[in-house]
Amino acid sequence: MLDDSNVNKVSQFGHVKIVAPAYILAGEINYLNSQTDTVVYGTNNEYITLSALKFVAGAHKLTAANDAIVNTALLSLIGVSNSKSSLHRSLTVSTNVTKANGGHTTIISKLNIVGVVNTGSALRFT
Repeated sequence: MLDDSNVNKVSQFGHVKIVAPAYILAGEINYLNSQTDTVVYGTNNEYITLSALKFVAGAHKLTAANDAIVNTALLSLIGVSNSKSSLHRSLTVSTNVTKANGGHTTIISKLNIVGVVNTGSALRFT
């Protein structure tokens, strides 16, 4: 598990400059009257720094716990054609998580769209 303790351990390895944990989960997005299944990525600003994300609108970093950066494919799925018009709008993300003890929980988060990236964006490793 890549918790804070393990992130700190990895950051101490020789030649490691930045550790950027991320999680990837199946989820559901609700936006106005639109709902779709999606892949949810949980990241931090270090991850964004290491990525080759191509921003088309809004902020290039997260400043609050409920900030979200979405991609143009998601906006298209929920009927939004103008990336800038999605900024500062709210969406709800639901994910099912398996706990360390084997139990399950559903996490529901209301997020604020602060940035939009081009769907073709990818990771860059240096």
